Amino acid sequence: MWGVADLGEAEGLRCVDELLERHLLREEAAARDEEDEPLLHPSPTYSFTHEKIRQVAYTEARPARRRLLHRRAFELLEEGGASPAAQLARHALAAGLAEPAFRYSVAAGDQAVEVFAAQDAIEHYQRARDLLAEAEQTGARQPTERSIQDLVHLYTRLGRAYEMANEREKAREAYEALLALGRQLGEATLEVLSLNHLAVFDYHQGDDRKVRALLEEARRMAEDAGLEEALVETQCNLAEVMAIHPRDYEHSGPLAREALASARTLQERPDLVARVLATLARVEVFAGRFEESAAHAEEGAALSRELADRTAPRTELPTTITPAMGLSASWRAGNRVREIHCLTYLAYARILQGRPQEGIAIGREAQAISKGLPERIEAMSMWALDLGLVEIGEYEEVLEHCLRGTELARKTQNVFLLWLNLDHLGRAYEVLLDLEEARRANEEALELRGALGPQYEVFSSIRLCGVGALSEDWEEAYAHAKKAHEDRTSFNVLDIFYLHHVVEALLRGGDERSAREEAHRFAERAAANERERITYLRSLAVLSEFEGDTGKTIEHLHEARALAKKIGVPGELWQIQSRIGDLHERRGEEAEAREAFTLAAQTLSVLARKIRDEDLREGFLSAPRVRGVLGRTY
Repeated sequence: MWGVADLGEAEGLRCVDELLERHLLREEAAARDEEDEPLLHPSPTYSFTHEKIRQVAYTEARPARRRLLHRRAFELLEEGGASPAAQLARHALAAGLAEPAFRYSVAAGDQAVEVFAAQDAIEHYQRARDLLAEAEQTGARQPTERSIQDLVHLYTRLGRAYEMANEREKAREAYEALLALGRQLGEATLEVLSLNHLAVFDYHQGDDRKVRALLEEARRMAEDAGLEEALVETQCNLAEVMAIHPRDYEHSGPLAREALASARTLQERPDLVARVLATLARVEVFAGRFEESAAHAEEGAALSRELADRTAPRTELPTTITPAMGLSASWRAGNRVREIHCLTYLAYARILQGRPQEGIAIGREAQAISKGLPERIEAMSMWALDLGLVEIGEYEEVLEHCLRGTELARKTQNVFLLWLNLDHLGRAYEVLLDLEEARRANEEALELRGALGPQYEVFSSIRLCGVGALSEDWEEAYAHAKKAHEDRTSFNVLDIFYLHHVVEALLRGGDERSAREEAHRFAERAAANERERITYLRSLAVLSEFEGDTGKTIEHLHEARALAKKIGVPGELWQIQSRIGDLHERRGEEAEAREAFTLAAQTLSVLARKIRDEDLREGFLSAPRVRGVLGRTY
């Protein structure tokens, strides 16, 4: 304290004693643990006895003296090395020290985002932005390599902090300001990075054409300027956009693999390698190349885990299409989110390979990591987990997750997140046979097609076909099946869960050719993947029944039943058993029908016992399809 006042120690102590005697200051001993009392007692702290006294003492000092005192306080605190960046920034600003004020304001923002204090971070970053603008206007700061890095860091962090706070339009303004600065300064690095940020922003708003145009522009600029790191980042984002776009689906994998090869040559950017691995894991899993996806996901998760524990470098984490809600502003949180993404794709791969328990274990690992992050990330971490829980019949837990996830998605105002959570919610209601709620969720998802593009309309149409089939509303089922068949131009492995419904709806609508085309799409894959073979066999059974060959139909269903039992998917199992019972009953084979319905009832009983909520359990057991089984066990 007397160091700030430029007093000697003895004189300083006399002044403090006088202020204490006049009750203008209070002395507080440093807090310590009595069980671990130090040999050297820490120095006490002093504060004014009343806020009014502090205000008078401060305002009575002339501005020049206040600046001097703040400068001395800044120098002493900085030399001590233990003061928070926000405190240093405050003293530097009051002392008129522009460069340290800028530097510590940014550092204070960085510290705030690490604890997800988005509004505090925004305040610090905005102050730094104002200081930077003021310095550039007065000519005190000319753009240099160092200041270009500062610009990237500041505007990227500011935009991500706004995203974290759900102030999306302000996030866009920050990225647009960075783009304008890049063009003003002729700095391709700023332009390419800002174009990527804007593309990701618009992707989450569902503006597909604009996203593709921004990324293509960024790729051209990065190639022309020889910006290897920025080019890898751009290729990743472009590959993920192409992976869900019908026209470009087949080109997404090669582009991502090219990006990975480039990223591995950049020794100082392992975070870019992790970013590309996550992209490839996502692209490959939904293309049905599960082992390739799993290899990329495992490497990406391990690398992201390692990076999260490293000291944060100055380098900004790359942008990502998969929602991170601004958490890439934090080195640790951003890498944790990427680890969750990789584990999620790994869980999907294992579940879709017919290994649900393994996939669920991985999904729960992802969920556990998310506990230290904002709850929106926790909801996102459960997407693959919920698929696994549906597979093994844990319907109540799935519904709880999906209801919570949908509620959180509505708060984010992110169209993609909302669609995905509504899609999962519809599936949760569907397996519980609450078909009206399933239809409502899927219809709301379908209404988002204008923002997300035609491929998402196909996805929702397939789900609604399944709801129509389970409701035995074949007119509705056919309309959605026809729409999905006509508009689909790429493969999506998740279609397998509804394949038999689509095939039957098309047959009942009189479109045998399309029905056979749908089944044929999975013929080769079903020979190698037991999980996909279950639904493929159910589709072949539908076709055999249409042809009047009930013997062949039963044969296909028996093989499907054996696989469903082996893998452990009771939701498939009871429906297959019920269909076998229907066929035997139609053939007059009462004993075989009774056995099949009894087995179906036993499986349904197991599923019902897992539902603790009485109303939910009663609703499941009172569904017409379930009553139809339970009433025919003789």
